[in-house]
Amino acid sequence: MTDSPEDLRHILRACMPGPDSCFVPNATAKPDFHAISAYARLGHKYQIDHLLNQALDYLKGIYTDDFDKWINMPASDFDPLSDSDSKTSISVVNIAHLTGCPSILPAALAVCCSLEESVLDGFPREDGTFDRPDAADLYRCIKATREIKVASTAANLRVLLAYSKAAETGPGQACMTAQACSASLSKLTKCLHKRALWLAAALPFRPTLFANNERTLCAECRRALQEQILEGRRKIWMRLPKLLDIEVGGWGVRE
Repeated sequence: MTDSPEDLRHILRACMPGPDSCFVPNATAKPDFHAISAYARLGHKYQIDHLLNQALDYLKGIYTDDFDKWINMPASDFDPLSDSDSKTSISVVNIAHLTGCPSILPAALAVCCSLEESVLDGFPREDGTFDRPDAADLYRCIKATREIKVASTAANLRVLLAYSKAAETGPGQACMTAQACSASLSKLTKCLHKRALWLAAALPFRPTLFANNERTLCAECRRALQEQILEGRRKIWMRLPKLLDIEVGGWGVRE
């Protein structure tokens, strides 16, 4: 048996109560990711289906294929976009390949792209070894990072260009404070050089490019601007499998 003592400890603790027990919390609570990883990998290896299925259900809730669920994910101690949790996505990619669960691949790979060169470090396991992406996924991430940044830049510039043309009236058709809103939009475009990292985001599904400035717009202009930003993000999300050069049936299709 080549499994680490740490992995076996998670499995034995889970198996003792019986196959009908629930060990994985829902997506709004933070489990021990090492346990989730062990349930998925060893559950698959030893055909412990109830552990495997619970682990995959949890990961599907986090690395969802639904854009609206992703951007509206409830507050949780586990955040795949945070510095502390983002490297778990490396392990999630490997779990997706191992278990034949392609629906979690695009979101997990997209987070890996946002890691940029630190993706090479891998995700540290409890036993001191590292979970690393294979050569194909590394190549995929290197290539896709550029493509996602290009798509992100184009989407953000498209929004700015549209609203820079609306300088006289404000972006919202029902704008009642056109002068103030136009000044705010002008300030946004003039400060764009300070927001280069946001403009070319490797993962364009974080808080909006204009998060700190939207509050200076009226409610109508803020709504119109947010809708356009959201639409740009959604289009990139729908293209994720293509940008990552993978095939995922039914990606982005609402049930």
